This record gives sequence, structure tokens and C-alpha cells, in this order.
Amino acid sequence: MKELMNLTPSALNWLGLAFEKKTKVSPLSNAQGDGLTPAGLKDMTEQGIITADQMITTEAYALLDILANATKYASVRLAGSSGQVNRVTYWSGDKSVSLDNKGTSFTVTPGNDAAALEVIFNELTGANHITSSDFSGTFDFRSALVFAGLFDLSRKASMRFYADSTVVPDGFSAAEIGKFIAGADNSRWLTSHIKTLNISGFTVSPSETESSLKALAQAKVISVAPGNMYSLAYASAELAARFLVTDNVIHFRCGVEKNGKVEAAECMFLQAGIHDVIMVDIAADKMDITALSSFAMVDNIKTMMTTPPSF
Repeated sequence: MKELMNLTPSALNWLGLAFEKKTKVSPLSNAQGDGLTPAGLKDMTEQGIITADQMITTEAYALLDILANATKYASVRLAGSSGQVNRVTYWSGDKSVSLDNKGTSFTVTPGNDAAALEVIFNELTGANHITSSDFSGTFDFRSALVFAGLFDLSRKASMRFYADSTVVPDGFSAAEIGKFIAGADNSRWLTSHIKTLNISGFTVSPSETESSLKALAQAKVISVAPGNMYSLAYASAELAARFLVTDNVIHFRCGVEKNGKVEAAECMFLQAGIHDVIMVDIAADKMDITALSSFAMVDNIKTMMTTPPSF
């Protein structure tokens, strides 16, 4: 099997035409032949991917065959101020291939070795064992969105206080929280990221916002003051006061093809400093929002990217 291939998107598509049958998971499933230039053919010939008569070499075919027949995948994408990472690993049986998206090209390597990936993540995230909060909560989807709205409003108030000593309000009304949730569309907000998750019919009405806030207060995740003004409490308040500017957003997705359909799962990490990380993990009917160390985040990513998904 070939050790490494550097392919442009058009080259990867062109190679995919060699495979008549491809899975839904396969990155070759929508392969088209358009766009490949003579220079692209020459580059693949020089890499030993194709022969002079444009036949795929045995070594390269073995690598591409895994991609064509992949039934499982795991992907991680980091977008941050210090750098970008975008990798997908595919499994076909007990064989795997990893694709690293470099922006204008893909690096294709056999296996799922995450050693180099771990080094990059450690450098970009400043992996550290210390956490600034021990907050952890399990929510239904609507309550998670409502909690995120209150969390972000509290962060916003903290930023204003640090910037010009604007007094932090005692709490926020259900109407204020609902309005913020509806308008949140900036990557700095936890609310915005939760809204992008693949959850069908994920909205919250004014009455649902109010009922979720009351349930969260009863569970002592948040506090309620006279006049139905809501605020964070305990560990969540501590986390929000420190979780100011988001440095890195890391999105993990995985999927398994079963009976012609792809079952998928996802989770997300937001980082606002080496001691301030939030993990958002989605299950069938609930969402976990947890503060953890940046070291634990990188360790989780390494495990998820080297273990074939099973569900």
C-alpha cells in the first residue's frame, strides 16, 4: 500500500471514477472527472499514483479502495486564531485511511495514526491539566439552548464589566434570553454553535424558554430572583466569568453506514484559554455541556479519531 499521496480535489475526483461501487460514506461517492489538467496527471505520475498510460498503480489502488468501500468515518475540524486542522479518517473493515485537508489539496495516508495530529492540537490549544471550573450539566435540547443563552448573556455582561466597569445586572428576563437566542449568529457565542448542530426542529418558543428556565432553576443549575430574573449559579457562573473570548472551535463528527443509511453523531469543543474549555456532547435525546481541561480535550479527540465509531 502506498505510504502517502498529495491530491488536489480534482485529482481525487478523477481517481474516484475508477471505482464503480462506492459507499455513501466514501469521499469518492460523488466523483466527477471535470477539472483535471495535464499538469495534474503529470503530478500523479511523478508521485507513482498512476502509470504513464493513466492506470492507477497497485499500491495507490489499495489505498483508494479503502476510501471507496468505507462504511465508517470520524472527522475533526479545528478553526482558531492560531491555525486550522481538518482531518477525516475512513474505515473499511479493519483497514483505515486518513485525509488531511490542506485547503487546496488533500494528504492521503494509510491508517489512523494520530501522533502528529496530537502534537498539532497540543501546540494550538496549549494542552494543560488545569480547569477553571468543574461545571457539568445534562439537558434536554431546548433547556440546553436556553442555558446557553443565559450563559452567553452573562459572558457579555462580564466583558462589559472588564471593559468599562458597566454594572453586571442581577439577572435576565425570559424575554431577554429568548431574544438573544433568536438573534445569536456569531461564532463567539455558545448559543450560535448549539443552533448549528444537526438537531431536527431545534427551536424554542417564548413559553418554552420560560418553562425551561423554571426547570433549570428548580434543578439549581441557575438562580431566580424576584421579578423572574434569572442568573447563572455556582460553577456555571464561575465558568462564564472566565469564558470570554473564544480562541478555538473544534467540531467532531462520526458516522456509520447501515442498510443504505448513514447514522451520525457529533460533539463540539469551545476553548477560551488554556484553562477554559467547554465540551458539548449530543446523544439521542439529551445534551451534555461540560467544562474540562484542554489536555482532556486533546486526549478525547485522539481517542475518537483512532477508534472506529460504533452505534
